[in-house]
Amino acid sequence: MAMPPKAKAKAPPGPPPPEHEMAFQQANYSRSGQVSAGELLCHMCVECGGSRPAFVEAFLIMDLNGDGKIDFQEWCAMYKRCGMLGLRAKAQRPEQHSPAEIKQFDEEAQGLLQPKIDLLKTAFDALDLNKDGKVSSRELAIEESNAAAAAGAKKGKKKK
Repeated sequence: MAMPPKAKAKAPPGPPPPEHEMAFQQANYSRSGQVSAGELLCHMCVECGGSRPAFVEAFLIMDLNGDGKIDFQEWCAMYKRCGMLGLRAKAQRPEQHSPAEIKQFDEEAQGLLQPKIDLLKTAFDALDLNKDGKVSSRELAIEESNAAAAAGAKKGKKKK
């Protein structure tokens, strides 16, 4: 079963600082108004010297609505949290990348993201005991109880 859609990004109060807009525009190579996974990968890892594991974490954190792209609202909502991962605006415009290069980055990004997404979906499906597309506090309590019982059983076997 698919994971439920994520919440809509909430814009921070007041107008965003100019550096948010500048960093967003620098990462939005296609000028589509949304930063693709490939654009973020390129921006973080090629332009800013970030790591691929940091890209995976940043993208999963920033894509609040789960649509596979980061719009300006999502960027602003998560900018402070992810700024330390290499998303700060540069003083000058970074190198331009062709659509073909960005497509290659998109393909690489999907390869980096898919294992983490699959793992999250597997974990979600395991917690969603009644398969209604939601994880309730009751389902979490049941899973916590099962995990505690399993840990106790393992501990008991080691003592013997």
